[in-house]
Amino acid sequence: MSGSPELTLGQAAEGPAPDSERILAELERFGIKLGLETTRELLAKLGNPQCNYPVVLVSGTNGKGSTAALIDSMIRAAGYRCGLFVSPHLESPLERLSFNGGLISDAALAALLERTVDVGRSHLGHSPSYFEALCVAALDWFDRNNAEVAVLEVGLGGRLDATNVCDPVLSIVTSVGLDHQQQLGETLAEIASEKAGILRSGRPVLTACGGVALEVIRSHAVQLGAPLEVVDPDDVNVVEEGLRGQVLEIRAPAGPYRLSVELAGEHQRENIQLAVRACEILADQGFDQLGRSAVEAGASTCRWPGRCELVELPTGGSVLLDVAHNTDGARVLARFLSRHYSSYVLVFGALEGKNSTGMVEALTADAVHVVLTRPPSTRARAPVELKSVLHRAEGLAVELAVVESPSRALDYALDQAASWNGRTVVCGSLYLVGELRRVLSERFGVPTSATVSTSD
Repeated sequence: MSGSPELTLGQAAEGPAPDSERILAELERFGIKLGLETTRELLAKLGNPQCNYPVVLVSGTNGKGSTAALIDSMIRAAGYRCGLFVSPHLESPLERLSFNGGLISDAALAALLERTVDVGRSHLGHSPSYFEALCVAALDWFDRNNAEVAVLEVGLGGRLDATNVCDPVLSIVTSVGLDHQQQLGETLAEIASEKAGILRSGRPVLTACGGVALEVIRSHAVQLGAPLEVVDPDDVNVVEEGLRGQVLEIRAPAGPYRLSVELAGEHQRENIQLAVRACEILADQGFDQLGRSAVEAGASTCRWPGRCELVELPTGGSVLLDVAHNTDGARVLARFLSRHYSSYVLVFGALEGKNSTGMVEALTADAVHVVLTRPPSTRARAPVELKSVLHRAEGLAVELAVVESPSRALDYALDQAASWNGRTVVCGSLYLVGELRRVLSERFGVPTSATVSTSD
């Protein structure tokens, strides 16, 4: 392939990223490949860059992205050079790789991907998968930018996820629910066992799990001699809460914290607890600047789009965007909405293999109208088919409409909401939320995740 430009921290482009997206589109046809062999061999050929900085690895069914983002923000507030790798993305693949709060540029990501694919083809005889290539690119890019630490969100499961090639100094399992059963197992115990695959011998483990999942994780921790801590919800006192965030007082081993966060919802509290305790553990491991002031400052500056994100429209009304994409996530969102909304219009779209019926049933207690649409993904479930299934569901008494185009579905929902209280909720698929967030940005100037500036 052509020569690569200098691989330095870049400014994310405002438009599409044609070069990196073209390469990723070619890799996407290889599908999901669970296993560590390809990633491990690629990194070895690149000099094992992931060994040059400590890694915090975050797994879980829901909340792992928020937890990773919080930890990253707190570490950066302490003055450390931190890389963050998350998945999937809302609007652009560039969102998956950030360093010191800035997204990678398209030119840098394209060059890293070209190099990774070249190494795969020349030394392994095949190309890496989409996720393997992004993971290798992230680990290489962090090293090139002299990372002092990196926070990685597991893509799928844990044991066989590409991120698990790293040797984390701290492993976190946020929660465990029924999702991705085809790849991870049909039961909570099986799924928890896959997620516990990120634990390391003698290394600390944090979790917010309970029940069967906690029993499985504890069993793995005991076998590995890994000290396990479980955050206690009783250690959180809610000072203020609302649609735009909350103020919390948290008790932790290193002392009390008062955190003001722009992450709304009761479900975020355990993620915030995990992040606080993670920073305390890192401080004990030598990151001395990760004290109370850095933790509190990092919490206040953390932004994580698409998570109970409220968009007030200049034309009146509002849209709440949330990436709930499984039954547990939908139930959590429903509890949040019940505390703040008496009624709303729901725009919903999901991917094949998801429990769409369970999600919609969880969200229709206060919904006055449901607009079914098709997320922009080749794995999207047809909304007409979903409507047929929902019509047969017992106890579902809500008006259903099908609008294939997400942008037109939003228009239709806003029209319907205007007859009630102007409140619209979008969820069911991260792809759908990302698409409609982009539409809202174009129409009303809502800041998008792909326009985050770099810090260097």
